[in-house]
Amino acid sequence: MSKYHLFICICTITLALAGCSPTAPLQAQGTANPIATPATASQGSYPGPETQIKYDANGYPVPGSEQRVYTDPIPTPPQTAPDPLAGKASVSGVLYSSTSNIILPNTQAYFTKASGTTNDQLNPVLGGPKPQIGDIAFTTDDKGEFEFNNIPPGKYFLVVWAPLTWNAVWKNKDDPTALMMDFQPDKKTLLGVLYVSWP
Repeated sequence: MSKYHLFICICTITLALAGCSPTAPLQAQGTANPIATPATASQGSYPGPETQIKYDANGYPVPGSEQRVYTDPIPTPPQTAPDPLAGKASVSGVLYSSTSNIILPNTQAYFTKASGTTNDQLNPVLGGPKPQIGDIAFTTDDKGEFEFNNIPPGKYFLVVWAPLTWNAVWKNKDDPTALMMDFQPDKKTLLGVLYVSWP
């Protein structure tokens, strides 16, 4: 075995024992068209990752036990919303995962109008935004925030792309009931921190 091959083997073993990965983390990817490629909506590395590794009785890492844990604090939501256009509503907020405890930057979402006979129901089939029925699609910014000043008044639900599925935001961190929002004309609505189940 050459010295070069021996050096590569030693480096590989050292990385494995240290629980490190020689691959670079994914970079956050946004998209100019938030409807075009939902599969890439929320890829990326997020602030505050920690790596947890389980060790056996001899102090050696247990193979396959490496786990990335995210520790983003609950974010401070926007403290204002833009001035609404005449006859429209304005909103602001920030998306936060109730299940992974991370903000959701560069993540696709959409407002969809409430439906049903009493106009307070979430469509049971969440297949992505449909602009032709009034859905309003967008992508959060690098801090997981969003704002609008041109939403037609009415009752809405907010649906978020949680890789491989769409989930509605919750009433609060401990109540997974879908949150219905009632936007009034010429009014600002500060939605605050909006919680959603995200892997």
